[in-house]
Amino acid sequence: MKYRYQLLLLLICYNLSARDYNLTIFVDNLQQETAKTKEVNITHQCMTALQQRASLVLVSTSLWKNIVERKKRFEKQLEDTSFLASALFAMYQQTNQELKIARYNLALINQKLSQSWFEQQYPQLAALSQEDLDQLRFDFACYMFQFDMEKWRVYNAHTGMLLFVPCEIKYSMDEQYRLFDESDLVKHAEKKSQIVPSLEKLLLTKNDRWVMYLAGHGHPKSSKQGANIAGLKIEDFKDLLVYFHEQMYLKLLVYSCCYGGGVHTIEPYGNLKLHYPVIVTAATDAPIFGFGLFEGMKLPPYDDQFKLQISDVSRQNGLLPHALQNYTNFFKRAWKGQFDIQLVQSISKFFACDFMACHVQKIENYPLFRKAQSSIFIPMKDTTLFKLVQQVTTNAIVYTNKPILLYTKKVKKIKIDRAVSIISMLPGIQSHEIGMLQAPQVLFSQLLTQSFLSLEDMQAYKNFMIKILICKNDLIADKQDVILTNALIIQQQNLMPKFVKQAVDAVIYAQCNKDHYLLLWKDKKVVEQMFLDEQQIEQMLQLQNFIQQSILYEAHVMPAELLTFEAYQQNKAYQQDIVDSCVKVKVCKK
Repeated sequence: MKYRYQLLLLLICYNLSARDYNLTIFVDNLQQETAKTKEVNITHQCMTALQQRASLVLVSTSLWKNIVERKKRFEKQLEDTSFLASALFAMYQQTNQELKIARYNLALINQKLSQSWFEQQYPQLAALSQEDLDQLRFDFACYMFQFDMEKWRVYNAHTGMLLFVPCEIKYSMDEQYRLFDESDLVKHAEKKSQIVPSLEKLLLTKNDRWVMYLAGHGHPKSSKQGANIAGLKIEDFKDLLVYFHEQMYLKLLVYSCCYGGGVHTIEPYGNLKLHYPVIVTAATDAPIFGFGLFEGMKLPPYDDQFKLQISDVSRQNGLLPHALQNYTNFFKRAWKGQFDIQLVQSISKFFACDFMACHVQKIENYPLFRKAQSSIFIPMKDTTLFKLVQQVTTNAIVYTNKPILLYTKKVKKIKIDRAVSIISMLPGIQSHEIGMLQAPQVLFSQLLTQSFLSLEDMQAYKNFMIKILICKNDLIADKQDVILTNALIIQQQNLMPKFVKQAVDAVIYAQCNKDHYLLLWKDKKVVEQMFLDEQQIEQMLQLQNFIQQSILYEAHVMPAELLTFEAYQQNKAYQQDIVDSCVKVKVCKK
């Protein structure tokens, strides 16, 4: 009884002394974002977080150096009127002048400062490629970014990262690491960014509560480099998860990176059961889309899709810094426990809403949620998301015109009136069977480009078998509006048929009456159509059998079990056995 009383007293003291803090972390270990490279997404997020002052900000020193160097480059180019920096800055000034003349009538400005105005007034800028113009605009954003050292406490623990603390946030730090000269912030920029050592040295109190947002580039494992998650190697990312679990108290962790979904919701987590919930803003093994306006403010030209809003201007300052990320709103919702799409939308856009109608923009950014003490990531239970996508969890009949998320290996029937994304949500190498795909108004080519092979640069892990496919055939010569049978869409590289000699992204096999065809797919299009002979048909039928075995393996297991680490490991071993068997009978390539 005495022990219980002491424990209760300890918990009360802990809660009384604990304080709530926010932290955003931006990592770029591979230094993808420099003044010499094209990537700007993580640097832009960092600038936005610093401008909004909603949290402590821990950032790779190299990212800060990127801001400084781009700022200096734009300043230098402004000294010479022959550089396009002068033209861009002049357009910024003229836009502010036009706003004053029009008395901030935004409807008038959006109409006047159009594409034709842009081409007439600034022909040199208009002649630039979109990529070069975007880089110039981002240099301008860095030039306009204002940082006041007097309003921040900045710390460098010599771990390749800087910690920015707004002066109004009262947090005790080890003052030996504090910097007072802004020029010192770019020192040690070549060092590897180490989050855990940074937190160990800089965050002194252990009983505070935190909401964390983490962003960095993600990569799949390749022959050239290991996999990265949010700017960290998988091993380092796992160490960070463990550190958060054992050494800190988190209300929530949200992270955003390419290839954050799929196998990367499994491999670094293993059998860990964390005390805190996690949200990842990535659906599967593919790049996510970096929403945002990387020029810092809305510069012309304007049109119906890109126009000034009231929040983009003020009568005192003209054009204001513009960002689609709202860290203040994000942290406020997180502390209230509002783990919904509105929370995620604050920092990672999934859809855009125009005239009260929401349209899915990038299915890759679909958020996944892992509850505290859970072992799997699942879709967020959000009514808005349910309206935007169709989740298929059982061997069912599906009628929809929304993107389809497959959490089951077999589907009896899918009927669609237009091409929609059909995405495997099971991690790693997976094969799916659709008994019938009924799309009588949809071109075969559209089904490939917009449904099964719609995600760019996705890992080549998925295969689809369609027993009966009804569509408008525009790919197989002399076969219009026919029923294709036993269709296969194979992306898994080590299950490609041996007789295909050239490197392709996918192969599409289909039977039309008694004829057998193979379409070779590369760079988002069919590059060759093959009419198969008897020997090739035999090999494809054997390959079809191997894919059928892959589908049947644990086909009736519920999604919650298929998403576990154990199921992933077992499936990985089984799929390798299938590949080995296919190679052994000389149907697949080694």
